[in-house]
Amino acid sequence: MTFEVWDRASGNLLGEFAEASDAYRLVGEILEDEGVEGVKSLALLVEDDRGHTKRVASGQQLVSLAHGATAAGAV
Repeated sequence: MTFEVWDRASGNLLGEFAEASDAYRLVGEILEDEGVEGVKSLALLVEDDRGHTKRVASGQQLVSLAHGATAAGAV
């Protein structure tokens, strides 16, 4: 599985990770540096081993997941 963090506004891939915790760490860093506004346009996607991609979270939902992962010590 591959976890990808995308900026939906620019269409840029910000990072590609083997572990979800690494993707949440990136989102947490952006959140810390830029605040919620910096994360609102982001989306976390996961691509399985067969090449199928689905959205895990975006916008405010991604902010909440990143906060939860940080609080749980996952990042």
